[in-house]
Amino acid sequence: MNILLEVSDNFINKNEVKQIVYNPISVISQVIFWTNKEPEMTEIILSLIIKNDFQILNGEEEDKVKYFVQNNIIKNWQNSESAPAQHLKTIHDQIIKHQHKTKILLKLYQVLFSEKILTDDSLEVQALLQSKLLVTEDGQLKVHNPIYKAVFNQEWVEKELKYINNPKPYSENTKNKKYIENFLKVLYSIPAKFYPFPIIIFLLLFLGVSFPKLKEWIVSTTQIVPDEIQPGDESIQKPISAGERILITTEEVGQENLQFREAKKSGVEAMASGNYQLAVNYFEEALQHYRNAPETLIYLNNARSEAKNQPTYTIAAAVPITQDLAAAQAMLRGVAQAQHQLNEAGGINGVLLKVVISDDGDNP
Repeated sequence: MNILLEVSDNFINKNEVKQIVYNPISVISQVIFWTNKEPEMTEIILSLIIKNDFQILNGEEEDKVKYFVQNNIIKNWQNSESAPAQHLKTIHDQIIKHQHKTKILLKLYQVLFSEKILTDDSLEVQALLQSKLLVTEDGQLKVHNPIYKAVFNQEWVEKELKYINNPKPYSENTKNKKYIENFLKVLYSIPAKFYPFPIIIFLLLFLGVSFPKLKEWIVSTTQIVPDEIQPGDESIQKPISAGERILITTEEVGQENLQFREAKKSGVEAMASGNYQLAVNYFEEALQHYRNAPETLIYLNNARSEAKNQPTYTIAAAVPITQDLAAAQAMLRGVAQAQHQLNEAGGINGVLLKVVISDDGDNP
């Protein structure tokens, strides 16, 4: 069954609808006018009408649906956590995630406000189509529906372009400043090996810690690796690696996994030779065979950042691999998860996190 037809039938057949809507088919028709048959948003709006007990009498369909959409969908969507707001934010993120191409996409989209654009196979056009912001009609690009047109308007484009041209650093939240300072004092007093890295990093960002302060804390606990020192440098006494060598020879718990080991080994060899995309492929293959491998996950994220040739902040995580492998792996799981989540979110203002692992033998 067609998804839109199924959504419509579900709405019509609900007992609650009969109590609040005189003509369900007419209401659906008005909702579809606003969504242009986009099934997810159509279902969201119809569900909200029921949830909010929004009464629509005969002849009121056009005005009531318009009022509902403008006040519950379009208005203040960026500051809302509602289902329609999340839907719109997903489209927003699909545009912004392209980072270096975001400005081009916004400029291209901006042209639609005054000119016609023919559909083609260019990466920029395909990216806009994949975001679902645009659709193709009669060989031309069109904004998918009136809701998207109202939300992603000229003002939105100009605001996003202004941010790209003048990115603002993470601001200090003065309301939380006292809590942040106390929290940081506690962190500075705890040995690095006990840090739950993912929780701490994202809690600090949530509280409003500026990135320089966050970076300062990371540096103090993990040691920034100077640019002139490369992994494998003979001048470094402690074994370190960003993916060019294996420090943890046995990541598997229980039965050894030869397929995992072989793929990981090939990934490290590719990393050492500078073939970063090949390294990405091998590390991904390794993690398919055995997922609970923090060293491999860190190397994968390092390889991805190198393959993308994006700027990175490099930190070194010192762990006692030779003295306490279990503790080292537990610590690296936190680091790997934090790095992965941070990089998947686009890093800090487009700068990804690269992790160099150092075996300190529990003697930092």
